[in-house]
Amino acid sequence: MSSYLGLERTLELLDRLNSVVRSSMTRADQLEQELRQNSSRLDWQFDQEAKELESRFSQAVAEADAAFQAGKERLESRYRQRNAGMLRAKTTARKQHLKRIESHEGRQINEVQRELLQTSRHQEAEQKRIAGHFTSFQEELAREQDALAVLERRSRAALRGYIRFQRLLDSPHESSSELDLADRTVAPSSSPDNGSEALRRAGESGGQRKKEEANATADEYRLLEEFRALLAQTKRRLGWFRISPLPLLFSLLPLWLFVPLLLVGHIAAVPVISRFGGRVFTWPQAAISFVACLGGVLALHWLGRLMAGASAKRLAAAIGRARERLDACRETAEANYQKESERIRREAEARTDQLHQHWNQAVNEAETMRNDLQRHLDAKLSRATSTNEQLLQHGLERQQQQRDHEVGRLKHEVEADRARLESSRSTKRKQFESAQQAQWQALQAEWKNTTQSVYDTFAAARESAGKLFPEWRAALWENWKAPREFVAAAPFARLEVDVERLPGALPDDQRLALPGAARFSLPLLLTFPDRGSILFETKESGREPAIAALNNLVLRLLSGAPPGRVVFTILDPLDLGQSFAGLMHLTDHEDRLINRRIWTQPDHIEQRLAELNEHIEKVTQLYLRNEYETIADYNEQAGRIAEPYHFLVVADFPVNFSDLAVRRLLSIAASGPRCGVFTLIHWDLRKPTSVEFVPDDLRNAGVRVRAKGDRFVLADKPLEGTTLLLDPPPEAGLATAFLEKVGRISVDSNRVEMPFIEIAPEDSALWTLETTNELRVPIGRTGATKLQQLALGKGTRQHALIAGKTGSGKSTLFHVIVTNLALWCSPDQVEFYLVDFKKGVEFKCYATHKLPQARVVAIESDREFGLSVLERVDDELRRRGDLFRQLGVQDLPGYQRAGGTQPLPRTLLIIDEFQEFFVEDDRVSQHAALLLDRLVRQGRAFGIHVLLGSQTLGGAYTLARTTIGQMVVRIALQCNEADAMLIMDDDNPAPRLLSRPGEAIYNDAAGAIEGNSPFQVVWLS
Repeated sequence: MSSYLGLERTLELLDRLNSVVRSSMTRADQLEQELRQNSSRLDWQFDQEAKELESRFSQAVAEADAAFQAGKERLESRYRQRNAGMLRAKTTARKQHLKRIESHEGRQINEVQRELLQTSRHQEAEQKRIAGHFTSFQEELAREQDALAVLERRSRAALRGYIRFQRLLDSPHESSSELDLADRTVAPSSSPDNGSEALRRAGESGGQRKKEEANATADEYRLLEEFRALLAQTKRRLGWFRISPLPLLFSLLPLWLFVPLLLVGHIAAVPVISRFGGRVFTWPQAAISFVACLGGVLALHWLGRLMAGASAKRLAAAIGRARERLDACRETAEANYQKESERIRREAEARTDQLHQHWNQAVNEAETMRNDLQRHLDAKLSRATSTNEQLLQHGLERQQQQRDHEVGRLKHEVEADRARLESSRSTKRKQFESAQQAQWQALQAEWKNTTQSVYDTFAAARESAGKLFPEWRAALWENWKAPREFVAAAPFARLEVDVERLPGALPDDQRLALPGAARFSLPLLLTFPDRGSILFETKESGREPAIAALNNLVLRLLSGAPPGRVVFTILDPLDLGQSFAGLMHLTDHEDRLINRRIWTQPDHIEQRLAELNEHIEKVTQLYLRNEYETIADYNEQAGRIAEPYHFLVVADFPVNFSDLAVRRLLSIAASGPRCGVFTLIHWDLRKPTSVEFVPDDLRNAGVRVRAKGDRFVLADKPLEGTTLLLDPPPEAGLATAFLEKVGRISVDSNRVEMPFIEIAPEDSALWTLETTNELRVPIGRTGATKLQQLALGKGTRQHALIAGKTGSGKSTLFHVIVTNLALWCSPDQVEFYLVDFKKGVEFKCYATHKLPQARVVAIESDREFGLSVLERVDDELRRRGDLFRQLGVQDLPGYQRAGGTQPLPRTLLIIDEFQEFFVEDDRVSQHAALLLDRLVRQGRAFGIHVLLGSQTLGGAYTLARTTIGQMVVRIALQCNEADAMLIMDDDNPAPRLLSRPGEAIYNDAAGAIEGNSPFQVVWLS
């Protein structure tokens, strides 16, 4: 921020002065009025308080009586309320106890009801359970019945050959005892009499056993198991019977079927035997044979019946016994089901009777509790009523005592309050007078401090402006000398102030007198960098004073800056330069001060604005970044390489301004002040602007001065009681003489000589730089505090290309590189091969003084000699290649790690004006191009680096673009736009903006714009 009194600070101080005048006058009137009001209010307040005191006493006595009466009524009311409350409490308690009794009774009854319900549900559940078991058992009996039926069918099939045996299955059968007896007494016999006897004896004992079994009460499940055992036994008997040969035969072929079979067989046998048997078989013979066969069949049938009779009877008896067991199971299950149902019913009836007894008991108990409750509540109410009457009497006595005490206290207090009121009125009157005096003293002190501070500040501002910017009189400027530091301010007008005409009036009280004259003049300054732009707005009138003010501002800026520290770009599209014609005297000595000329044409205007935008971009991205707030902060640190301030002076805007130019102008107005670029603009409001133009964007960029009739006012903050007078320029003769003097002292003012000592090593650091991993040496200053390093040997950064026009400092840069490397690095770390095609004069000093790092110094400009140097470096490349192959390494760090014994310093081949190799298309140029291409492509691994310098890269004869493309590090000094794009990139013409010798751009991104790093080469004499 500027330390000078700028416009905003000036207006702020005027506002402060105006504010203190108005506020002081108001406060003085308020103090006098407050004193009068306080005295009157104090007397009136005393009278009111005295009356109020008497009134309060009377009211307090009445209140005490009322309080006594109210207390009495309250006690009586409380007495009645307590009685009523006790009755309510009795009723409530009775209801609550009755409710609890009823609840208790209800719970017991509910419990009985619940038990009754559970008993009923239990009875139903038990009935369902035994019914389910009975049903399940019946289903199981049905399945067993089906199994028995299947067994009977199979038995009938087995007994099919004997009708008598089948009848056994349909007739009453023997009991189990008979079957057992038959098993014991009947033995296999061929005698039918023996079998009949056994059956007879079994039949006699069967009736008795059957009767005994019917009387037995067996469990149905045990009977079912017995049935299943009988069923299994019967299946075994059936199996044995079915494997008997004769019963099996006659079950398959019934007896009646044998008759037709034998008959058909014999009828068929007569002709067959007669024809094929060899003998005669007659019909009588056939009849005899038929009868004999039939008799044999009958005999077999009888034999089979005799042999299987006992088995058949036992099988039939077993089936009959199984039927009996199954019937007994069914009968037993039904009997048990009826018995269990009866038991469940009896148990439920017994439980129900018991629960009804509990019910009656609960009802009787509840009735007893109700009677006891009523007696208890009546006795409790009687005791509480007696206590309530005693409390009433005690309360009435206490209320009377309190009333008498309160009245006595009130009488004492009213007498004390009356005395206190008298004392308070006297004290407050003195306090009011003392407070008013103190406030007046504070007001006087504030008035004096504020007005004196403002007047002193204004006086200091006038004195400072008078010294820095004296009036334009020849006597005052005859011995003018340019300042050593930039004066961060420039006057553009005076503000005539009449305090009496400011809003409000001066106080009449002499205690509030101004410390100086009521009328005075103030210089209005542009301050840098915070408020350094100005906009003059005119319509029908005011153009000439505005143009004159712009000329005056330019002269004031030149007078307040060291030579070359301010430069101007002047646009005068309407008068074609006449508005600022006097400033052209600067071009007679240093045309850089006004950017060579005054610009008038639209394309020129666009180009100049584009250059300023590029300058802003460069300063923002490369100098300020996030390290410096403004260019002033940067310049404070930069010292010799401080950036000059740029001023864009425009007359008659927007004449000849294209839409693009307008956008560029707005960009400068918005972003320029931070970067040291300011606008001094005259805007003719009568001229139309583009549709995209936003006036506020321009107006908000700086100070606004608007023509209003025949005078000018501050457009942003016009102040009543002030008059703005623009500063006119000096008369033409004085202006010309001043400009001539400025021009003479500004010659070569842009030359910057950074001392070499800033990058050189201290004595203790000589020959201490290690280059095995990278060659890195400072060559100049970049930014305010950083050093620019030449870095080779890492990644693609292996070779450098340096270009700059004559006088740009290219040779100085080569000397800086060689000299500083010779100081930092020993001969074991770096060696030089120096070739100069300018007659060898540049590098001859290194041969003369025998620079230890210099292996070859070409002091002749002969092309063949230069070629021999290239061949020597190529031989060194081959030698190092052989060493690397022997050790199996690929680069210098690997060679050192592998324990290489021979020193291999970094080799720098430096050729100034290398294009001399290619001025002729001959063997030398072709061989040189081949060697340079090989060194550039293969030298990286062997620590060999090529630095080529030239004034220009244009022309028909030059190094192949593919070779140049391998040289990633580019250093550009002053050059034209074409060479800028050749050394850098087609999209990177930044070097064309370089304006002084030694100013350069370091780029290690093959010329891409993002790799630009501006720096200043140090000076080496």
